[in-house]
Amino acid sequence: MKPHQGLLAILALLASTVQAQMSYDTYIGAWRGPVQFHTSVAGQRDPASHQVAQAVIEVAPDGQVRGIVNDTGCKLLGLAREFVTPKQASLDVTFKGCSDPRRNQRYGGYLMVNSGSKAATLTLNHVAGLRPSTQVTGQLKR
Repeated sequence: MKPHQGLLAILALLASTVQAQMSYDTYIGAWRGPVQFHTSVAGQRDPASHQVAQAVIEVAPDGQVRGIVNDTGCKLLGLAREFVTPKQASLDVTFKGCSDPRRNQRYGGYLMVNSGSKAATLTLNHVAGLRPSTQVTGQLKR
C-alpha cells in the first residue's frame, strides 16, 4: 500500500465517524445533555435525591458504552445493543464513583433517537436488588 493510500483510508474512517457522531439515524456516537436522578426508598420518592446534571455518553460501534455525569462523580460503563431499529438501543450499564452511593449500581434501559426532534431520550432503571430504586432520565443531543 502506498503511503497516501493509508492516509486516505484513515481520513475515510474519520469522516464516517464524524458523520455517525452528527447523525440522528443511529444511537452510535456521542450524546450530551441534562439527566436527572430520582431515588425511591420503600416505594416512596426521596425528594433529597433529585438532582439534575450534565452528562456525556459515548456509544461505540462495538456496543461499548462509556460516560460521565458532571457534578455527581458518576462514571458509567456498560454495553448497548440495537433494539428494534438502528435508532434504538437497549442499555446495560453500571454507575460507579457517584457522590450519592445509592446511585452506584447496575441499570438497564433504553436510548431512543428521534430524528425529527434531533434528540435522544435516555431512560435507565436500576436492576432489581435490595438497594433503593434509582431512575435516570434525560434528553440528549449530539
